[in-house]
Amino acid sequence: MRLAPLLLALGATIASSRAAWALHRDTGPAARITRGAGETVPHPRGWRTWLPLTSTEDLTGTGNAGRQAFIFDLWTFDCTTRPNGVMHAACPVHPAPYLTQVTSGPGTPDHPAVNGVGRIITFDADGTYGGGVGAGTTRRQIFLLDRQKSTLLSTTTAGDGDSVNPALDDAGRYVAFESTAALLGGPSGISQIFVYDVGTGELAQVTHGAGGSHDPTLDKTGKRLAFASSADLLGDGHETPVSQIFWANRPFDQVHQLTSGNASSRRPYLRVLKPSSKLRTLLGLTIVSAGYSVVFESDATDLLDTRGTPGPQVYFGSIRGTDLPPIVQITPPPVAGCDAGPGATAVGPTADPTGRAIFFTSTADLLCNGTSGQRLFRFVVAGRPGLAQITAAGDVAGPAQALDGWCVALSSSEDLSGTGVCGHEIQVLNFFDGMWHESTVVGELPEEQSPGPADAACDDLVACTADACTPSGCTHTPIPGCSG
Repeated sequence: MRLAPLLLALGATIASSRAAWALHRDTGPAARITRGAGETVPHPRGWRTWLPLTSTEDLTGTGNAGRQAFIFDLWTFDCTTRPNGVMHAACPVHPAPYLTQVTSGPGTPDHPAVNGVGRIITFDADGTYGGGVGAGTTRRQIFLLDRQKSTLLSTTTAGDGDSVNPALDDAGRYVAFESTAALLGGPSGISQIFVYDVGTGELAQVTHGAGGSHDPTLDKTGKRLAFASSADLLGDGHETPVSQIFWANRPFDQVHQLTSGNASSRRPYLRVLKPSSKLRTLLGLTIVSAGYSVVFESDATDLLDTRGTPGPQVYFGSIRGTDLPPIVQITPPPVAGCDAGPGATAVGPTADPTGRAIFFTSTADLLCNGTSGQRLFRFVVAGRPGLAQITAAGDVAGPAQALDGWCVALSSSEDLSGTGVCGHEIQVLNFFDGMWHESTVVGELPEEQSPGPADAACDDLVACTADACTPSGCTHTPIPGCSG
């Protein structure tokens, strides 16, 4: 089908590292990029400078009144928000909007993923999305949108199960997702992992277990896949009591197991990590491998080479080729002069695209600075490793996504930019050259701004409404006698 031109404006510009650094140097330390309460990062499935998100708010002035998918581009944002209006030489004369709505209509799109140039978008939605008909309209399906060709493809249409949680590689060639439908025969009702080849139209089934498999994540090239499963995938496939982390190389016909813990491991995030030898010394490790690794959270206390700390905690393991390798435990991180005490847990791990650091959230006082709430931290594994606390107050909802190696996008109820927030808003922090002051020593507090007016975060871009932040969220009241 053809899509409305409003949804097809493609503003992707690929920047060299040098140009990106120059832009980050001039961009402020923090910015709010959404308007309206309750904005979250559904799962970090973008590449390079792109962040996919969903919202029920009319974030771009299209009149949206339902859940839709949007994409944010850090590069375009840097070009658009230049200090004093001075345009950088690497930027286009007329930059495209940095936040774009990419879906419209019914179907409640969710869990979007975007490729490295913002052209290919995948998401799950009700089968009615895009005018679908037949038995598949009663189920969630996987859709693929090519913004340059103005085409929308429903990669699944089955009526006997739901297909959800897609992931995409950097080029937009491969889509991994989970489905309870019998897409390639066999029984339905149990979530299995599939990979769709956009170039050939071929669908491959990765798992065939009697236990559910969930949360697939691809590496940059689409050659490696990681996921969580409660099935005994290296044995007879029976359902086990706990979920473990698995991975596979393309053509994905041989699955490897990363963990075999006494409690569930979940939320795998596959990236290249570059841990230094100093990390081995800091954590007391026998060996730590650099390269493709899976970052994950786990409640297990018996993962190989770990400290046995009650979870959930954050870990990573290398996928160099052997099953059940040693696992590196990241949390609670060692901090001289600070003991976070029992119950210091951590969740939602992700990694930055340069392989230098792991992001996670925690309610523990990991730097003994008296802060509380679900706050964002990062643990640097390269160079001089160590912990940094990024937010000081409020609540961080869900995982964060690192962008371009220097910035991070997160959903927080703290007003990090000083421009006002209402509930949770998507905000971007810039770490380049010390722009955002994170705390790295015991007792030190991260940077905090004086909060701006909360009502400013509810602006619906309509001149004839009075926008206000209330305990239930944003309200937009028509102004009597206003004609626009």
